[in-house]
Amino acid sequence: ILFVIEQLPEIVTRVIESNPALKEWVGNEWVKLAVCNPDNGEISFWFDNSLQNLDTTFPEIFEPGSITRSEKVTRKGAYHD
Repeated sequence: ILFVIEQLPEIVTRVIESNPALKEWVGNEWVKLAVCNPDNGEISFWFDNSLQNLDTTFPEIFEPGSITRSEKVTRKGAYHD
């Protein structure tokens, strides 16, 4: 299972570190965790007991009005006008 959380990475890290059961699940890679920083679109993955940045950002998703909903869905291949 891949969980994608839109939240500041330091908050997600603090939550994981303070919850032994959750830390076990992500630490043992029973679930995968991705974090999308709402401030800048950076994507991080939980790997080796910490969040590691993915060297890719998706800033257009976080700029209001930059693309329409249908364009977002079309990019995923799920909907076409």
